[in-house]
Amino acid sequence: MNQNFKILIGFDGFVDSIYHPVEERKNVNDVLFFPSIQSFAQRLQKASNVSCNIELVLQEKRIGGNAPIMAKALLDMGAIINFIGTLGDPQIEPVFTELTSRCAHVTSLSSSGKSDVLEFQDGKIMLGHHDSILGLNQTILQEKMGPLLKILWAESDLVAMVNWTMFPNMNAIWRYLQTAYSPTDKLFFFDLADPSKRPLADLKEALQIIAGFNRSILSLNESEAAQIKALVGSDFPYNLGISELVIHSKTSALVYAEGSSFEVESELIQNPVRVTGVGDNFNAGYCLARLEKKGYIDSLLAGCLAARIYLTKT
Repeated sequence: MNQNFKILIGFDGFVDSIYHPVEERKNVNDVLFFPSIQSFAQRLQKASNVSCNIELVLQEKRIGGNAPIMAKALLDMGAIINFIGTLGDPQIEPVFTELTSRCAHVTSLSSSGKSDVLEFQDGKIMLGHHDSILGLNQTILQEKMGPLLKILWAESDLVAMVNWTMFPNMNAIWRYLQTAYSPTDKLFFFDLADPSKRPLADLKEALQIIAGFNRSILSLNESEAAQIKALVGSDFPYNLGISELVIHSKTSALVYAEGSSFEVESELIQNPVRVTGVGDNFNAGYCLARLEKKGYIDSLLAGCLAARIYLTKT
């Protein structure tokens, strides 16, 4: 792959503690984990009005957040990364050292967020601690970056702005960037990260802002796509005005672009090694393929390949 693409990515950063919830413990060493979110939900439902006790087994602590995971995947693919996020204050937190040592530039805007992630074979439940990142706004971005932001923006082949949901002020930040640096012919990538908890008016505004960036890519999973379709109506996705709208699932990926749709099937991975971050790896593969001017089908295949490698790599 081309080693010279420059990508500016922000603005989140989390430390993820990955847990497997215990369904049955027979002894110290013999334990069965809940295989699916549905099985876990059934246990919780039985606890209504009576309570329950769920044991969590810590698997690992690792970098989290859409921007760090996507940045790491892009670095592994040969891209040059300029990173702006929430990685620690006043110093970058140790868990991010391996990532930041490989980036061309890093600015941390605040302490990182924290997530307790319950992983299952069919997905994950993320329990977030967001106090340290909620106050991120345009003023902090300007104070921390100064004139360097304009330089990094101008030299980037792609600007990726992800995890909109976690930041209440992100619409204002996007509008500021859109106005101050005016969208150019570069690629802009967006990932909302499950907007279900945000007001619909905020989500509608976010979609309008994204459409204002020419050559914009919005990536969604099936749940996010259903939420947006319910918001904007049956003409979804063509009434969004977004250049490329990508929807990925466990068994397929498609993109709506240029008035048409393009779709590929992907292999369903049984018993994945990990699930947290698979969408970010898909996005990395798709974006880099688009930078390489690959067609929509080949770009979707590149995204699926990146996801499959991530799901199965030990």
